[in-house]
Amino acid sequence: KVYATEACDLAFDKSLLERMVQKYIRLGKGATQTVENPFLIMLTDNYRCCDEILRFLSESFYGGLKSVGQPRHPRWYPLTFFSAEGEDKTGDHSTSYFNMAEVLEVAERVEQLWKDWPENWGERNMASIGVITPYHNQMQLIRSELRKKRLGGVTVEMVTNIQGKQFRAVFISTVRTRATCDP
Repeated sequence: KVYATEACDLAFDKSLLERMVQKYIRLGKGATQTVENPFLIMLTDNYRCCDEILRFLSESFYGGLKSVGQPRHPRWYPLTFFSAEGEDKTGDHSTSYFNMAEVLEVAERVEQLWKDWPENWGERNMASIGVITPYHNQMQLIRSELRKKRLGGVTVEMVTNIQGKQFRAVFISTVRTRATCDP
């Protein structure tokens, strides 16, 4: 809490972000309308996802603003879900989970993508494929399985280590995939 009257008069009782948003709204037409404001910039080229995902985001959040994305895989949808019927377990001396059926499924799908790399994605690069999992044991097992398939250059990380990185394709291994629906 700010107690100094002079600081409050200068709006220092609000965060910098709050002050900036209020200034932008005053300069423009409002928070949700198109703003002719020299301080706001809308980025329309996106190099991190394909057109289908961008179209969804644009229609859902940006009023249909057109943007340019990356080419998608010709045979896989932008969001493709694979299932593996397995059992989540912990290691003998660990509290971290793993699911061997899912390890094998992820390794198989990564290998399939590697063999079927689209030309319009550019040169094949293992570092352009990312595998994300929340559990250390799962990460270690996936890395091991990918090395057996000579795909050791694929990035396999826990969720906490992946921020700020970008990949052409991402596989998410949830590990704990129990059946939750009644027949």
